[in-house]
Order: sequence, then C-alpha cells, then structure tokens
Amino acid sequence: MQKKMILKSDMRVYFDMDGTIAKWRDVPVEESRKPGYYTDLEPETELLDFLSAALKADINMNILSSYYTDTRALLEKKKWLDKYLPGISSSHCLFVPYGINKAEFVETMLHRNWERWTSWSMTIHQTLHAGKRPEVQA
Repeated sequence: MQKKMILKSDMRVYFDMDGTIAKWRDVPVEESRKPGYYTDLEPETELLDFLSAALKADINMNILSSYYTDTRALLEKKKWLDKYLPGISSSHCLFVPYGINKAEFVETMLHRNWERWTSWSMTIHQTLHAGKRPEVQA
C-alpha cells in the first residue's frame, strides 16, 4: 500500500538537489569536483513541476544541498536552480559545506520541524508517474 503525503501550508519541506531534483551521474568523486559538473546535470522535470506548483500555492518549499567548498559547486548549483527552478527565492535555498550532516545543520540553525525528501526520489517518481500528486492543504 502506497503512503500518501499531505502537504500543509505551515510545513517546511526540503528537497535535496543531487539525485533528487537533479539526476545524479554515477561518476568517480573526482569527476563531480570538475568545473561544469553541476551545471550540466539533467533535471527531474516531473519533480520540478511539482515543486513549481507547490511554490505557487505558497507551500514552504526549500532546497537543501551540500557543496565542496574548494570548487565552483556552490555557484554551479545556484546557476542550475536559476535555470530549472526560477520560482524559488534564494532565501529558500540552504547550502551546507560537504561533510556536515544536513539534518543536524538544519535542526541546529533553524530549530524547526521539517520534512526532507532525499534520494528516495524513486518513490516520488513512481508516485508522479502513476499520475498521483501529493495533496496540498492550506
């Protein structure tokens, strides 16, 4: 039985970039550190469509992603978001230096309850491909 997620307007939902809203390429770590790697990632269009619709419905959607501090990854990720998710404000994008636990970072920095959709995106994609959408409640 498939679990149904109901999004409420007072929720804060975090989506990871790599392997969730951007298709991850299975490459050696060194390759992911090269210039252009993040700007060239393909989008998960159905999930981005869902995010765009949720943003328009004033659901508190956020991006949570880690980055290598000694590369251009942060700039490339911001550029990727500008291209594929232009409706999200930079204030809804949280970037964490690679190696720091994102869940602990959010809990420490924001002190809030939150939901995080991560690399279990296959479940999300299966739901979307089946023609279902998470419900949005005000």
